[in-house]
Amino acid sequence: MKAVLEIGKNEEINNNLIKIIYNLFQKDVDEIIIRKKLVNLEEYDKSNKLEEVVSCLNDSGYDVNFIKEVETGLKNSSIYKHED
Repeated sequence: MKAVLEIGKNEEINNNLIKIIYNLFQKDVDEIIIRKKLVNLEEYDKSNKLEEVVSCLNDSGYDVNFIKEVETGLKNSSIYKHED
């Protein structure tokens, strides 16, 4: 069996997480995957300022090139095209 633990950027890896991993290995788990929490996609709220979106992506640890592509795409989209 495989166990997946999703850890948010602001969540600390502490003794509780170590205990969880230890307990999983005591069960029928032979593989544990630890990864960043996935982004939940939802309808985009255009009231979000583009600068805030970019800042949030930076704070979440996304790749700089990815963030630039998202920023460029949003700037050219109908959501932000007429705002300046």
